[in-house]
Amino acid sequence: PAHSSLKFQFLNRPEVANRRINTAEVIAKLFADDYFLGEVKFGLPWALRCVRSPDGARIAFNTGSDGTTQPDESLRWFNLEDPEAIFQPLPDLHATDFAFSPESRRMAVFGTDQGDMTSGVYILEIATGEHELLINLEDARSLTWSPDGEHLALIGTLPTEEETSMLVIHIRSGQVIYSIEAQYSENQAASDWPTATWEVEFPRAMGGMDECAEPPN
Repeated sequence: PAHSSLKFQFLNRPEVANRRINTAEVIAKLFADDYFLGEVKFGLPWALRCVRSPDGARIAFNTGSDGTTQPDESLRWFNLEDPEAIFQPLPDLHATDFAFSPESRRMAVFGTDQGDMTSGVYILEIATGEHELLINLEDARSLTWSPDGEHLALIGTLPTEEETSMLVIHIRSGQVIYSIEAQYSENQAASDWPTATWEVEFPRAMGGMDECAEPPN
């Protein structure tokens, strides 16, 4: 399954089920190259934020709002070997951007803790659910790991700044090692940014169901 194309088969009108259960969890049948893997509580397909791990084995997701439904921005993930087991490691965090590390064992997650309303980027260990705050940020998007898993690039705003910047953060220390005001084209990063040598897409937008369905490169 990790190397297969995925297909999510929803009800004819998933929005009806969504209103009935008042959540962004809608049952979908999951297939890998037409082989039935099981049923998964997923979400409204047009409101999904969804990423697949580089090894192809895991799917992480949550849902925004389409204007008629309430978002469910708590991060969830599941393993393709057991899609009915949904993990919710950060239930109080409203996440708006997240990305798997290159080795697929960690995730970087930006969100706001609904307990103390702290916003920042968290590093989550997939196997244990352990997590720690990497850095406080007012907002962040385009979370992108370096190929060696040592750094994280993003577009965000530091609590002490008013302008949005392109930042590179050292994972182990949480230190900002590069910062430049983010005057850029959405489709083309500046050639002198560190990410230009990473051979990854940056800036990037959160993917949806179609991106999650594609097998890893």
